[in-house]
Amino acid sequence: MAELKQLQQKRATIKGQLTRMKNALSDDIELSEAKVKLAKFDEFFKSFGKVQDAIHALKICTAKDKKAETKVKDDSDAQHTVFEDIYYAAAIKVQTTIDVAMAQAQAQAVAEVQDNRNHNNGNNDHENADRRIGVKLPVLQLPQYSGDYQQWLLLKDAFKSKKHQTITKDKASSIRQLIVHVRSHLKAFKTLELPVDKWDELLIHLLKNKMDFKTQKYWEERTSPDINRRPTLEEYLTFQDERGPSDRIKEAKSKRLCMNCLEKGHFSTAYKSSNCKQCDKKHKTLLHLDLENKPTTEEKSNGEPSKKSVVTHCARDNSEQTEGIVILNASFVKKPTSHVVLSTARVEIEDANGNKHSCRVLSNPGSRSNIIPEEMVRKLKIQCEKQNELITGINKTQTNIARTTTVKIRSMHADFKTLIDCLVLPSITERLPQVKIGAKLICLPDGLKLADPNFHEPGVIDLFVGAGLFWRLMCSDSIRQPKGILRLRNTLLGWIVNVELIDASSENQRFCGLVTNAALQEQLERFWKQEEPPETRRMPKEEKECEEQVSQTVQRDKTGRANPQIKTEYVKFMEDYQNQKHMSLVPDGTNLKQNDSFVLPHQPVIKADSITTKLRVVFDASAKTSLGTALNDKFMVGPNLQNDLFNIILGFRSHEFVITADIAAMFLTYGTAPAPYLAIRCLRQLATEETNKFPRAARALREDFYMDEVRTGEKIIEKTIALQRELDELLQKVQFQLRRWRTSDRQTLANISKQREADSLLTIDKEGPMKILGLLWDSNSDTMQYSMKIEETSKITKRVSKTGWDELLPLEIQNKWMEFYSFLPSINDVRIGRNVNLQSAQETFDLVSFGGASEIAFGACLYAVSKDLKGNEQSHLIRSKDRVAPLKTISLPRLELNAMLLLVKLCNTARQAYGDKIRKVFFWSDSTIVLSWIPISPNMRKTYVANRVTKIQELSQDATWLHVSSKEKPADLLSRGITVDLWKRNDLWWHGLEWLRSEKWPKKVEIEIDKTEMKSSAILRSTKTETFEVLRKFSSFGKLQRVIASVLRFKPNALSGKENGPFSVEELERAEKAIIRLTQQEAFATELQSIEQGAQVIKINKIASLNPYIDSENLLPVGGRLSKADIPETQKHPIILPSRHLITKMILK
Repeated sequence: MAELKQLQQKRATIKGQLTRMKNALSDDIELSEAKVKLAKFDEFFKSFGKVQDAIHALKICTAKDKKAETKVKDDSDAQHTVFEDIYYAAAIKVQTTIDVAMAQAQAQAVAEVQDNRNHNNGNNDHENADRRIGVKLPVLQLPQYSGDYQQWLLLKDAFKSKKHQTITKDKASSIRQLIVHVRSHLKAFKTLELPVDKWDELLIHLLKNKMDFKTQKYWEERTSPDINRRPTLEEYLTFQDERGPSDRIKEAKSKRLCMNCLEKGHFSTAYKSSNCKQCDKKHKTLLHLDLENKPTTEEKSNGEPSKKSVVTHCARDNSEQTEGIVILNASFVKKPTSHVVLSTARVEIEDANGNKHSCRVLSNPGSRSNIIPEEMVRKLKIQCEKQNELITGINKTQTNIARTTTVKIRSMHADFKTLIDCLVLPSITERLPQVKIGAKLICLPDGLKLADPNFHEPGVIDLFVGAGLFWRLMCSDSIRQPKGILRLRNTLLGWIVNVELIDASSENQRFCGLVTNAALQEQLERFWKQEEPPETRRMPKEEKECEEQVSQTVQRDKTGRANPQIKTEYVKFMEDYQNQKHMSLVPDGTNLKQNDSFVLPHQPVIKADSITTKLRVVFDASAKTSLGTALNDKFMVGPNLQNDLFNIILGFRSHEFVITADIAAMFLTYGTAPAPYLAIRCLRQLATEETNKFPRAARALREDFYMDEVRTGEKIIEKTIALQRELDELLQKVQFQLRRWRTSDRQTLANISKQREADSLLTIDKEGPMKILGLLWDSNSDTMQYSMKIEETSKITKRVSKTGWDELLPLEIQNKWMEFYSFLPSINDVRIGRNVNLQSAQETFDLVSFGGASEIAFGACLYAVSKDLKGNEQSHLIRSKDRVAPLKTISLPRLELNAMLLLVKLCNTARQAYGDKIRKVFFWSDSTIVLSWIPISPNMRKTYVANRVTKIQELSQDATWLHVSSKEKPADLLSRGITVDLWKRNDLWWHGLEWLRSEKWPKKVEIEIDKTEMKSSAILRSTKTETFEVLRKFSSFGKLQRVIASVLRFKPNALSGKENGPFSVEELERAEKAIIRLTQQEAFATELQSIEQGAQVIKINKIASLNPYIDSENLLPVGGRLSKADIPETQKHPIILPSRHLITKMILK
């Protein structure tokens, strides 16, 4: 503690010294004194930092908990803040004094040099006097600012336009432009015979302060080795010029580096990764030469900017008429982009309730209509009328108008208001102007009331006004600059601005023309010179892809013909469609109307692993005609009636014996939009009509069909055979033929005709060309497996890493990916048992679910638990799902809650698929916090938790929630990850925990209620104060006492005989106590209620320090430690009365 006190005393001393020196500063301080004090301020700042850090370290060591540490940190930050405020205020004041004194000294030195020069040339006194005449700068007049927020930007832009800005970025073009300007101005000063060679130090100082911080630092590092020598202005300009790309190019060439990656060992032509981002050539972007921005010869000599185009004049040398001369015309054309600022204004517009809103108006005399966007209509809440109108714009583009409305606008600068009819469109135009235009580029006269002070800022257009109102707004006043690029016109809305600016930094166009009139000798040389081979033309990317596709798809047989087998199958397929009357020939001479006829393009699709049809002709009914419509545009698509594929797979895994088949030619290949709906709707209708006769088959049609394939089954073999027969008979009634039958049991297969028997593998993926599920079923072993096609790639890229999308990944990431990628093909070797309720005595089973989360992911998995014929418990994985944790960091309990929500959703889909086959549902989690959230009403929790708990409670009403140890949970494999090799043979994943396959499960753990994520509620306690008016009807306490005594005498007189005469002492005392009791009930109602309930009076109460209590007379006397004192009772415990009550005042009188 002694050390801490010493440090605190030292801190106070430093702070006091700095405060005294700051208060003693004056405006007339000398330069030398200012420098000494500034150094002393820096010394104080360093000392204070060391002392405060030591104090902070001592307090942290003695802190007992995190709350104390936080308090120490806050106190330390407060001490630093107070001291820094004092230090910066003092340092800024002293530094300002130093800067002013230095500037005055430099100006005086320049003046003395000029005076000495003029003194030496005494013969030219008059001429020198003329040269010493100073030129007074024009007075900077800024517009007066009234404090209006809308006028602030105009004042700010007017000031910034007249102030030169310091270079803030190390941009080569800006520095090069500065160098050119300095040299051109110096040349002009030399022409006037001014002592330019004496200005080096002053100009270097001025130029250095205009540079960015890094450039100033480089200059100081370059000049620091030789302190005694003063650098010249030419050295400084050369230093700036050498920092450009040309100097970097020379350095790279001298070290024989690759111009594209700046590394040794290869040249830029061998580097294929990326090019310059400025010109797309083979060099690093740092080495890009901005040639188009370099000053031309004319610019360097005259100090004027180059024209729009530079033309090199060429002449013919007439000295030798016999030979032609080469004429070179090299031109550099810089085509600037013009930005036109259209006339915009700010007006007030009224909404449906009469409230005024500010909106931006674009006026255009070339339009006949007024337009308002839909967003503005919604904002104003104004009524619209239906209107069917067509407006025509540029290039005869037509727009349909469905609504019109009327708006009322008012000028902000004049007494003008009007109603205008507007067409309602989704939007008017883009933000105008298209680019932000600096205020310094536009010089506006002072004192103008602009219709839109922010005309140069891109903004949304809220209203478009046409010629009908435009000319009514115009006034006769106008201002036009001599160059003609700026025009201002006075209107009833204020001065509108129309300006055209030329953007010299826009895209540059280069042109180089070479016209050769070759000499006769050069033409003759071509006869004996060896011809050079022409350069090979490089094909664009699109042409390369076209060439690769043709080379890979075109085939020829041994006879030289181009695959006649495909043509034969193609023709056979089309003839089969024609024979089945799916299509017919159009007779010659048929008049086809263009609006009612469509062409269906078609192409062959070859599927080598198909059992029935190797080649199919696929049509495209979505192909657009010349009118822009397609056949599918004429159809109604219909609702999606397809069953969920996951539910079908889950049901397929619950049968003991299964059968599969598909309907032949159910889906034709015309590609029409309503084909899926019509096919499934026909099956649903057939199931509805034949339910009574074919109950099993009807159920299979409704639940077990996916597109044209059926996957169904039963518990026993006899029912499975009956189901197969019903399906076959039912579908044959409507001319549907089932084919490609396959089953998990040979006895069922024996009942199917031999021509329908197929191979042992069934691909049950119908998710499209992506093949997301890719499952295979082996009917012989009754197992399922994945079907993944892994394509090898030579270039590993990923945009998510901090590289380009198509750039190679770092070697470390490539190795990790290749390690994972190499295991993917082995996934196809995994065999999964199809039946999750294998050889069970019952069709029902328990559904056990696990969920878990980590900081990177969360997931859930479901298991079916049942007993086999021998009574042994068995468990099989049904389904799992995981998700990556959100990018926004959230707490682990909330991630666990998301895992539980995912868990109940997965379980809900399984319950829909299995229905009555599920006996009980169990949910297991290792998060006691989440388990305590779920059973409690969500209204008590915060919004994030409450929303998810509500959904969980809704989906898990009849389920049991249990706690499982974190060490043995299969869901952790989802949230934390596992390698493919370990995943394939992980028994915990495929069959769950070991105790699932036993009758002894963990005991139920009592979960304590977690109070985190509780919603904070504000409780307002209202106490009604009862008032007694009888206490206020009398001005004398004695009179009030007698009236109350009369009231109290009324009760005994009513019960027994009447008592008359004067009041006794006992009656008056009883009346006095009644008055005091009523008074205390009015003033101390809350305190009396707290004492009656056995609670203490709150400390902030005025009478809490009196330790009040309720005595036998129901009065509120003072408590305390005088109960055993030898004094009267009324002195031990005096009665408490409110100080400002009327009764108290009457007693004191």
